[in-house]
Amino acid sequence: MANVLGQRKLRDPHSELRNTATQTKKIFHQTIQRHKKMQWGEFLGGTITYGKRPDTFTPKNQDMAMAILRAFFRDPPLCVQEDAPASYNQLPWEPIVTHEVEAAVFRPQP
Repeated sequence: MANVLGQRKLRDPHSELRNTATQTKKIFHQTIQRHKKMQWGEFLGGTITYGKRPDTFTPKNQDMAMAILRAFFRDPPLCVQEDAPASYNQLPWEPIVTHEVEAAVFRPQP
């Protein structure tokens, strides 16, 4: 049985095409990653030290790091407090009793 499966793989007319597509996909993604690194390097002025993961970096220049931090994470606008009325009008309601809560919790669901 194993020999038959091996022969099917050898006779697969699309195996070479499949391998070519896989290699092309790998080259494509590697090229994209390389260009991303180059563009970030140009953006940061070529001062990149790589951290634990290859796609993370920390700039050496503290001023540059703060400029990037301010550019991407701006300060939120100031919160203006509204004048609240002295008392709120609440809707009328009756207090809930413990046995009503238990009955609602254990009621069978449809």
